[in-house]
Amino acid sequence: MELKPETPSGLLITRLTEEQRDAIVDPAYGLLIFNTDDDCFNYYSEDDEWLNLCGGPAKSEFAIPDCSRIVVHGTYYNNIALGSGNYVTIPVQVDKIGPYTVTIVPNPANGYYFETSGIFLATGAVEIIVPGGGTPVNYTPAGSSGDLIDISLNGIKIDCSNKPAIKIADSTVRPKFGINCNSVTVNGVYKKNVPMTASNTISLRLNVQAGSQGAEWSAQTDGIDGISFSGSGILSSAGSQEIVLYTEGTTFNTAAKEFTITTNSESTGASCKALVVPVISQKKIVEFANSEGRTYGLASGNDAYGGGPNQLLNSFMNYGDHPKSIIKYEGFSSIKHVSAIPAAATLRSEYTTGANAYDIIVITYNVTPSTAQKDVLVEFVNAGGVLIYLDQNLSATNSAMVGAVFGETLATPVSVGSNCNYVIKMTTSINDEISNGPFGDVRDNQWGEDFANTCALTQIPRGAIVYAGVTNASTGLVSSSMLSNGEKVTMLRHPTKNFFWCGDSGLISAPNSAGDNTSNTVSPFKLGSVSFGGFTYPYYPIEKQNYGNQAAASRMPVCNSIVFANVMAWAVRMAEENGINSGK
Repeated sequence: MELKPETPSGLLITRLTEEQRDAIVDPAYGLLIFNTDDDCFNYYSEDDEWLNLCGGPAKSEFAIPDCSRIVVHGTYYNNIALGSGNYVTIPVQVDKIGPYTVTIVPNPANGYYFETSGIFLATGAVEIIVPGGGTPVNYTPAGSSGDLIDISLNGIKIDCSNKPAIKIADSTVRPKFGINCNSVTVNGVYKKNVPMTASNTISLRLNVQAGSQGAEWSAQTDGIDGISFSGSGILSSAGSQEIVLYTEGTTFNTAAKEFTITTNSESTGASCKALVVPVISQKKIVEFANSEGRTYGLASGNDAYGGGPNQLLNSFMNYGDHPKSIIKYEGFSSIKHVSAIPAAATLRSEYTTGANAYDIIVITYNVTPSTAQKDVLVEFVNAGGVLIYLDQNLSATNSAMVGAVFGETLATPVSVGSNCNYVIKMTTSINDEISNGPFGDVRDNQWGEDFANTCALTQIPRGAIVYAGVTNASTGLVSSSMLSNGEKVTMLRHPTKNFFWCGDSGLISAPNSAGDNTSNTVSPFKLGSVSFGGFTYPYYPIEKQNYGNQAAASRMPVCNSIVFANVMAWAVRMAEENGINSGK
């Protein structure tokens, strides 16, 4: 068949949809059809697949699932060409691999555009970066949200709601402003694996220079652990102006994140820092203590006299998900009180292993573990469990528990008695989250014994972090009776395992009566209602004043509740990051 130019006609190839084309049985090599879905000629190749006439695969199929997730990057000025910092990111869902094109243009036209092309090599979720080009002609008038845009995928304009508008700043008005880093405020609650909301923002104030009114400001942070912040707007007037940066993404851990805020200011290159602390997930805690801890344990203390450890732990302003909580924490899913340590088999099956494993175990008054129980507790600590062990028992089993965690044999502890006048000096050389933690700095302070029942280890385990020895805080000296048999310790933790020990369960003994509340020798654990920044903390750890059995003028404040609050802050963080249920 010959087609002659003088005859106005053409060759009509069989026209098929892709479905019809794929229904051809055993297509011959070189078979040619016109694909009405792709609007393209296809031929069957020797590789037994259909290709378009250019030798590549048929065009892709993809869509934008959520146009509200389209992000416009960069600052835009009229009469200034777009550069490498001007681009758009679009999350798409690829259903069929192949070539693609994406075009974005303002409607009405305004001299600039965004365009890209490529080949999808796999299906699934993909983020496309669409670089900008051209030069904006008109700037966005006051009160307008910006240029509306049309988006075309593979040449077809899509119907897409919630698309961003693009603001074009007046190039004759430049963004000149300073940033007030003291005004930086992180807002909202941040949780691992929970998408951010409109409440997750950073606010700060700008100092706008005269003549910059009407210019566009933009500010952004670096990206850390899955989230970042950004914002833009118009400088409204000279002087102070508050701006807000909104977050994108989802954080995948609970580590604290220090973001750096940078801006487009032409008068300063300064930056600010913003600290975001995600909320730690809920933890389970069990206490083994005589009388279920009501006398010398977590359940001690009466609300009428400020409360005790339970009130400290259950106050969401201390450990909670309020934006102003001291420890960002979802709280304890369970605080269980048990009057004795269970038999080893029960301890292992119901408290320390598998799905039943508690995150934190607290051992207090009069329940020193037996050898079999000790072995289970050491397994628990070695697996990442947090053990807070407060025991004044003068038996070898007390020091054996500590020694087993450190892998050492320790001598039987000795009684401190009244050698320290009930006030024992804290170590000044240790600076960590227990000695200088979120609830206060206890270095160069003193903790109070309860009933002079404290015991001391007669040797310091290798590597132990020592918070207190046996120095009498009121005299600054170690009693002569405490000088024999080596250096002694009354409070320590393991440097790598989640283990804290104190030789007195009275560390957390809170007042149950009016007499306890005013006593200078019992119930050294004290809470009070305090206010910070306009927020009230009803069960906040404070010093108990005028403590010790020395003359009234020489009595001292003791920091027991502050120490324990810092210990629990450390405990929940350890449980989250490398604990027995952390999935480490």
